[in-house]
Amino acid sequence: MGLFIIFILAILTFVAHRKIRQKWHTPKRGWYRHKSKKFAFLYYSLFIIYVISIFTFSEVNFFFVFPLVGGLVNLIFAWEQFLYNKESKIYLHYFVDSIFWILAGAVALIFVPGVELIN
Repeated sequence: MGLFIIFILAILTFVAHRKIRQKWHTPKRGWYRHKSKKFAFLYYSLFIIYVISIFTFSEVNFFFVFPLVGGLVNLIFAWEQFLYNKESKIYLHYFVDSIFWILAGAVALIFVPGVELIN
């Protein structure tokens, strides 16, 4: 059931990206490049904290934590694009991705058997 809901969320995310691209004519996203050193520092510090926590907190289930980190990273990307590249509206794609990752993590926690926040 949970994997089916995550699959449906993925399809809805794909459709949302297509609609955003059609309506606002946003460019395709390539490899992400930071526009500001502050956001780059924030992203890399979050990544380092995540990697360190993998080895420090062995009782936390990273199948659940990874989608939340992915959602947070996409929110950071969306915020940065909104501040520095507002006219391209590419921040909408990152915002849709962040919603997908946060919902996928919540669905995995609730519906997928064997997935708990703390083992």
